[in-house]
Amino acid sequence: MTNFSVFDEPNEPGLPPPKAQRMGYVVHVTLDRVKPPIWRRLLVASDLNLSQLHMVLQTAMGWTLSHLHGFEVWSVQQHRFVDSGLLSWHDVEQDGRSGPCEADVQLSQVLTKAGEKMLYLYDFGNNWAHRVRLEKTVNWVNGAPLARCLAGKRACPPEDCGGPSGFALFLRQAAQNHKGGTDAPEDSEWGWEFDQFDPEEFDMAQVNQNLAAEEQDGFEEGMAW
Repeated sequence: MTNFSVFDEPNEPGLPPPKAQRMGYVVHVTLDRVKPPIWRRLLVASDLNLSQLHMVLQTAMGWTLSHLHGFEVWSVQQHRFVDSGLLSWHDVEQDGRSGPCEADVQLSQVLTKAGEKMLYLYDFGNNWAHRVRLEKTVNWVNGAPLARCLAGKRACPPEDCGGPSGFALFLRQAAQNHKGGTDAPEDSEWGWEFDQFDPEEFDMAQVNQNLAAEEQDGFEEGMAW
């Protein structure tokens, strides 16, 4: 990640103000460099801040808040994704850094119209990148959940499996193990997971139950990363 900030890069437009009215954002979230695709379609409130969105994405995908995260936004000047420069809870509370924070920026300031996209990064060692694309906006229904899952496919990779390339190896070894062809290698730290992991598993009802529980807590990150 670069040191670019959406607030202070020379000649780079700043963030627009938040939308005056809450809208429903239908966003498609895809895990980069993973085949077959792992994805979720979510309906979220446009005024969720990015810290809350982090919690929504963790819950919807199936991650466990075990690592650092960040956001990248599209640079019009550079024609690529660049580090937003926004600080997370961990940056502020644990590292003592100061500056613009995720919690101060609404989703509607980063994705303003259908087709726009951003990156959500998780676990900088394993380097999981999620493409978050705004598919459409809809009128908000009062009383609706602030975040719910509309569709999705396939299970989230296990934590610490080595990123996309490590996950591909994990899947090959798991498939061999399920077929009874070979046991996990002696030095594999994944062996115990092979019989428990179903790459096709996706329970939308459970995801929405988990999102509802997170909403009750205000999508607050607390002592997590």
